Amino acid sequence: LETEHRVKEYSHLLEENIEQAKEHQVKLISVKTPLSHDIRFSSAYIPCEKVGGDIINIIVFHDIIYFYIADIVGHGVPAAILSSYIKASLDNWIKEDHHISPGFLLKKLNDVLVDEEIFKEKFFTIFIGKILLSSMEMQYISAGHLSPIILNLETNEITELTTRSRPVISMFELENKFHSTLMLPEKVRLLVYTDGLIEWEVQEGEFFGKTKLFRFFQKEQLSKKNNDY
Repeated sequence: LETEHRVKEYSHLLEENIEQAKEHQVKLISVKTPLSHDIRFSSAYIPCEKVGGDIINIIVFHDIIYFYIADIVGHGVPAAILSSYIKASLDNWIKEDHHISPGFLLKKLNDVLVDEEIFKEKFFTIFIGKILLSSMEMQYISAGHLSPIILNLETNEITELTTRSRPVISMFELENKFHSTLMLPEKVRLLVYTDGLIEWEVQEGEFFGKTKLFRFFQKEQLSKKNNDY
């Protein structure tokens, strides 16, 4: 009976710690949706477990917008720890250098993680983008992440962004740090997402999938409250 009581106590304590970790992670990944140059942002995060490994952030400096999204392989506390580390690192580097390129950010991140023993055999995908509002040029780089979707609001044409995708990182030396570039239309909507969205089981045996996502994004424009991005 005493052993059973202790097990219940430990279980309750563990549950409390996980709840605290969940609250901490929600605060960490909460995206403040800034308003800049009539551009609007929106985000949503629903983890499979109480804590998870997806991260996203948007950072605006006058006429420059940085954004990134990452998906850590696995779920739970280990994935949450890595996601917190990645977010803290990227945010610090971007704030230190407002002109740093997406490619160099990825190179720095990979180099740091390769040297950290705690993150050995921990893998993830990531997409990093930078928009220069003065020219509407978007610089971007992907490491195995799902390609973002672009909707031209004037023509209603939808396209999937072409990425020079590398495998998930933190397991090899990343030599190529060059990013790709794209000129965005004047009125455009951009969607970045993780695999949880297309793997959402709408009903038993039926998943949302890319086809439905594209159709929904094009017809409903995802959120009619947002007019630009």
